Amino acid sequence: MNQKKDRKTITLHGLKTIIGEKVQLDTLGINLPEDEVVSIKKDNPKYIQPFLFNPNIGVGTDIDKQPQIVLISAPGASGKSWLCDHLSSSIGIPVANLSKCRQVGTHSLTGMLIDAFDSEGYARFCHELKSGRQAFIIDALDEGILKSGMSGFEAFLDDVLRYTYPGSVSIIMLGRPQSVENVALYLDSKNISFSILQIASFSRTQADEFIDTKVAPSNRFQKPYKDLKEYILESIGSFFVQQKEAEESFLGYAPVLDAICIAIKQRNDYNAMLSELKSKSRSGLDIVIDIVNNIVQREKNDKINNQSIKPLENRLTTDQYQRALSDVYTSIEQCKAVLKRVYNEAYEISISEDPSINSEFNVNLNGFIADHPFLINRSFQNIVFESFVLASLIHEDPNNVYLEDYLCERYRDNYMLIFIYNNLYPYSKINPQFISTLYRSFISFDNTTDFASTDIVRIDDEGKHSAFFRRMLDGLPFNAEFSVTIPENFNIDFGPVISNLLLDSDLTIVNSIRKSTEFVAPVTIICKGFNAGGEIYISKQSSVKDSREEQLNRVDICVEKITLDYNKYGTPKIQINSPDLSLNIDCKSKTERPFVDYQTDISPIKTNLTDEEYKVFVKLRKILITFRSHSKGTMARFKDKIEDSRISGNKYGEKIIDRLLETNVVREADNNFYELNREETANVLGLTFDQLKRASMNPKMKEFITSIVDD
Repeated sequence: MNQKKDRKTITLHGLKTIIGEKVQLDTLGINLPEDEVVSIKKDNPKYIQPFLFNPNIGVGTDIDKQPQIVLISAPGASGKSWLCDHLSSSIGIPVANLSKCRQVGTHSLTGMLIDAFDSEGYARFCHELKSGRQAFIIDALDEGILKSGMSGFEAFLDDVLRYTYPGSVSIIMLGRPQSVENVALYLDSKNISFSILQIASFSRTQADEFIDTKVAPSNRFQKPYKDLKEYILESIGSFFVQQKEAEESFLGYAPVLDAICIAIKQRNDYNAMLSELKSKSRSGLDIVIDIVNNIVQREKNDKINNQSIKPLENRLTTDQYQRALSDVYTSIEQCKAVLKRVYNEAYEISISEDPSINSEFNVNLNGFIADHPFLINRSFQNIVFESFVLASLIHEDPNNVYLEDYLCERYRDNYMLIFIYNNLYPYSKINPQFISTLYRSFISFDNTTDFASTDIVRIDDEGKHSAFFRRMLDGLPFNAEFSVTIPENFNIDFGPVISNLLLDSDLTIVNSIRKSTEFVAPVTIICKGFNAGGEIYISKQSSVKDSREEQLNRVDICVEKITLDYNKYGTPKIQINSPDLSLNIDCKSKTERPFVDYQTDISPIKTNLTDEEYKVFVKLRKILITFRSHSKGTMARFKDKIEDSRISGNKYGEKIIDRLLETNVVREADNNFYELNREETANVLGLTFDQLKRASMNPKMKEFITSIVDD
């Protein structure tokens, strides 16, 4: 794993060197049972040593300066227990495990040590500790805080500080990020020198070793096991095309690797599992979603059901208890909770009519939310988890105020969002306010050889639209289709780049909120209004993988009104970056400079057609635009999509479909599909499919339309 250059990394060997050699307890006549509250741990011989790094949360000192206390943080299931065991065994220092205590407070640590060592052993240990020749570990800070509350835990910390020794590492504490941060702030207020380290993500080699260690396949099944493991890892890796850092962050995260291990061990038939994955053509994204869902389910079962709900069984009615086990902290509820946690807000769930039970439950709940595997220091652990949460809320809770604020203030266009959203909610209906979010996610993946193509087209007079997202990924088509109802005069900001877009809607585009906007041809915008401000750059795609469609080096804007905003960035400017590019503006109302310089009559259709002929043209165009590239690689659509009343409705719809079939512009591919015949589209209608999308007119098209009206 390549660590970021702006953070200090350290190996476990380096940490142990800083801690230094310690006097072994057996030379002091101290023998500790392994499973007691205070004990010496045994190391796992297969333990994979991670790197550690300083997370830079604003407090603490450099690890090289011999702090009195070292705090080590990691999300749940990230290897803290194994790290604790390794340090205890390899250095020979005891561990005080707070998960084995009911609660802690004043003099708790002193009591633990006296109970473990007896009074004479305690005196010998303290002498070595205060001389810098011994140290101890405190594990499970989270459970100590959860059981005792922060005020009780601070009293416990006051007892801990009695054992620190200046100039030497005396104490190592381990916990999840939020618990470590709380302890760090308290230590800082007491002027105690400390360092914070965090367990880093694993490299690919370490990830392999982690899975091998957890699954532990027998020698007899090594070959099928390795084939299965490689298929899973490579499938996941294939999803992170040209996003190496995101791949490393996801596949190096211990809870993700643990979910892979659980999935493999649950089946235990490696050949059968591999065959099933291949036969179902399970993509890397499918496996990623499975892993995320496994993490979510484990959080519910292990943290909430087992640790928070079951202890309340005798205080809840049977119905309340069963309902809580099944319905509380579901996937969508976890998404709401972690996003609220990003804003440092508590999340509340009612499981009883008794306020005291609800209060107790919610204290525990928020302790677990603070350390949810999706989060690290109130930020998302990686863009996969961020995308999963945002996609879930966009679909399930679109009016969530934290979602709205996060997308406006914190979210940075993330290519994974639309892929994960489409996997979770294919062919779904989306709220119009998120069209721009999905669009910006989609084009953020654009590069010199791979461009997205997006059509947002109105399909009836009631504001219903279809949004088609299409691109080629490693030679394979990706297609997503959503429905959206866009109200008249709806305002939308497509972001700083508008690329390969066809828009036909009554909405108003707003780009006056930014200094510059780039239009990457081909772009066709047919809409009600365009609010312009700042600079506009017209550029083109350098190359396109899918060359079946004609690529036009032009940007066409056909609007009723252009509104110029001079207040923020002065007079708007237009710059065309290539001599073979053109900007064509057709505006019904008066335009001003610089837009008037590009005024052209690009949409004379309505004036050349009667009202009835224009209705036929609009319906014909909407029917044909509905065809998008299907996974078979053809311009095909399900028959029921084409014949849907929203597409074919009005008195001309069925006539148009019949005539398209008669002329072989559209043909039946099989019982379920209609297929668009590109060659006959040009022969019968006199234009290419791409020209049709951009509202062109010619004599053949006029003849076709007239024949429908006169029929």
